[in-house]
Amino acid sequence: MIRVTVTKHHGTYTGIVCDGHAGFSEYGTDIVCAACSMLVINTINSLDAITHTAMDVVSEESGHLEVVFQKRLDDRELVLLDAMILGLTQVRKEYGKSYLKFYIKEV
Repeated sequence: MIRVTVTKHHGTYTGIVCDGHAGFSEYGTDIVCAACSMLVINTINSLDAITHTAMDVVSEESGHLEVVFQKRLDDRELVLLDAMILGLTQVRKEYGKSYLKFYIKEV
C-alpha cells in the first residue's frame, strides 16, 4: 500500500511524505503505483522547474520520498500541490483505499 502524507502548518503546506508500493498488480504493471508516483514526482519537478520552490528532497529506491518546503508557499505553488491532492484523491476513489492511504495532517 502507498501512504502519502501532506503536512500543513497554519493552513499552508509544509511537506510531503510518500512511502510504499500499491500492490495492485505485479511490479512493472502496477497502474496505481505508476499513477501515484507520477502525480507526486511531477508535482515536485514542477515546483522545482516552474516555481523554483526552495525545498529539501530525500528519495530512496525503496519507494520512500520526503519533501520539506523551506518557506511559506505562494499561490502558484499551492495550486500545484492542490492539483496533486486532487489527482491522488481521484486515484484512491477509483481504485480503493486498500492501495492508497492519503492524509492531510496539521502539525
